Amino acid sequence: MQESNPSAANQPPEQGRVDSRGRVRTCVGCRSQEDAEQMVRVLRSPGQSAPDASAADQLAVDLGNKSFGRGAWVHPRISCIEQACKGGFQRAFKASLSIDAAQVVTPLRQAAERRIAALLHGARGSHKLTLGSDATLAAIAEGKAALVLLAADSAAAERGLFSNLFTQGRLRVWGSKAQLGSVFLRDAVAIVGVCDMGFARALVRAVDCAVIPLRSVVSGSMEVR
Repeated sequence: MQESNPSAANQPPEQGRVDSRGRVRTCVGCRSQEDAEQMVRVLRSPGQSAPDASAADQLAVDLGNKSFGRGAWVHPRISCIEQACKGGFQRAFKASLSIDAAQVVTPLRQAAERRIAALLHGARGSHKLTLGSDATLAAIAEGKAALVLLAADSAAAERGLFSNLFTQGRLRVWGSKAQLGSVFLRDAVAIVGVCDMGFARALVRAVDCAVIPLRSVVSGSMEVR
């Protein structure tokens, strides 16, 4: 499965492209309608429609909603992706495709991980980030922090400082302290504050895609991985 260039998301839309914000789309999995920002766009790759091409090679993830071409929209939820693989993608692209959820979710999560790093780099370069609990708490107190990103292995005490943001949809957990630190060329970073609504929206969407679980049947029970 291919993916669109994640760096394209930080570039101005080209002429003729339409921003997805405020546009209602139909999920090809659950068939419900919602704002495009709540979904993921999947494209059928040009030149990859040969009869012997695998389904994974025929679909491309467009997390930045910037690429040209016929697209299908799906919620970043395993249930919707599973339903899309059972017929939603085939109907949307009017093509015979044999693909399972893992062939969509695995590359989607990988693309989302790269997009998260790109967005964090962009936000840091624009001076729209805070690193560490003290700076982030100060940004929250000043009404500047639109989102807080916590490392999955951050201390319980650190998580407790920001627990009230969870119900507001302003808190996401992603990666490890080492993984977050590597984005900023540091050994470890546990807490990041995002002080820009545009970067915050894009990061929420990317993190939600990065943590989509895969379900598989193991010894008669359901395993989430």
